[in-house]
Amino acid sequence: MKIQDFTYTKSFSPRVLIKFSALVLVLLTSCFANQNRMERYNKIEKSLKQGDTKTSLSYVNNIKKYSKKDRLVYMMDNGALNIYDRNYKESFRFLNDADKYQEDLYTQSVTANISTYLINDNQRPYSGEDYEILYLNAFKAFAFLAEDNNEAAMVEIRKGINKLSVFEIRYQKQLDKLKESTPKEFKHKDSKGKNYESNLGKYDLTDSALLRLISLILHRDDNHSDDALIDKNKINEIWRLYADVYDFRKLDLESIKLKKSQDKVLLDIFAFSGLTAKKSPWNLDVFTGNGIMNISSNTAGRKYSAFYPYHGSIGSFSISIPFMQRRNNRITKAILYVDGQEVKRLGLVERTSNLAVNQFEKQKDFIVMKSLIRATAKAAATYAIQEEARKKRAKGEDSSALEIAGLFSSVFASATEVADIRSWSTLPDNCYFGEIEVEEGVHNVEIKYLDVNNNAAANYKIDFEAKKSNTNNIILSYAL
Repeated sequence: MKIQDFTYTKSFSPRVLIKFSALVLVLLTSCFANQNRMERYNKIEKSLKQGDTKTSLSYVNNIKKYSKKDRLVYMMDNGALNIYDRNYKESFRFLNDADKYQEDLYTQSVTANISTYLINDNQRPYSGEDYEILYLNAFKAFAFLAEDNNEAAMVEIRKGINKLSVFEIRYQKQLDKLKESTPKEFKHKDSKGKNYESNLGKYDLTDSALLRLISLILHRDDNHSDDALIDKNKINEIWRLYADVYDFRKLDLESIKLKKSQDKVLLDIFAFSGLTAKKSPWNLDVFTGNGIMNISSNTAGRKYSAFYPYHGSIGSFSISIPFMQRRNNRITKAILYVDGQEVKRLGLVERTSNLAVNQFEKQKDFIVMKSLIRATAKAAATYAIQEEARKKRAKGEDSSALEIAGLFSSVFASATEVADIRSWSTLPDNCYFGEIEVEEGVHNVEIKYLDVNNNAAANYKIDFEAKKSNTNNIILSYAL
């Protein structure tokens, strides 16, 4: 029975109306929460493109604008926007709190054993995607570099690199939990569940060239040229192993020194542009029958088709999951000028949207199966109630109570299946890098950001004093 087919002969009691109103309120709250998030980020993106970081900060600096379950997003947004506004100490505070909080969330979930897939992700505190957690360390390192604290920056880089193996263990535990939670209806009857294998992929979060590059520079500046060479080889390996993520021209590693210059000063420039991919809702239709579950996309521009064995009676329903959607970032290149002379085009080191999309694609089947487990449990309950109501009607018995219960069940299922589109939407997309040798002293450094038609999109200038005695000579620039 579909909602639009529902008819009844008796009026609703006050208790029924209250329950129905509560369910509708849950549905509206979920929809409004997503709408408010999208409106907030539209405003942030507009002000960032205008170079107005102060206004952008005004949209995120009040924790009351975020729900309690969006606490991590609040911290990450403030961490990113404060670093754009060059409030490095404040940025580190938010980013460090975010790193501790995501770790606490994971520890709590393990301790309390609450990793059930019958709870929609929107009902949980957001714990972050793996690539987001990785970049917390990268941007904490940048905050330390801006404060000339190389030692603390290296600690963050090591933490970030070590997270890659930790994430792999975590994801395997999630896979094991999912396989344990998969209902018997998804398993072949003749296998009795013993040989059931879900095609859920293998964890393989891409190593980060950005983290390795920062490590190279820090090792070099600390006179550890052998370690710097290891980092250089790692970067070469990343381009070889992850060609689908690093699908742009490889960074010119030969132009990066492995030893400090004796006569001049090595100047390192990092330039960030654009905003990373954002999550958008992706609606999938699910049809069951004859031992098969057929899943297809009903979202424009998104193709998906999958078949699963399913031996149960639940009819048809829909699920909504998030997907990573790239943004149309205007800036496509960054040109470095020193003392009025064009020096070089900065090389692209990292495109965070590539990591975001790649992670989603590798975990897509896992995300779909999580939603299916949750949705089929609700659909089965609704289907059972509706079947009982049909039987009562066929016998001429009063079925209105069951029909109302079926309506509640259907509305509840819809209300709790809204896609979770929370993400670190203020994370920059492109990271450019260049290294040059300059004479010791003050230099006018300019970075011109250009669009696809080579028109000026943004400009950054600074009079930088390059010193051999500096812990590092790093310039950070942002043009979103």
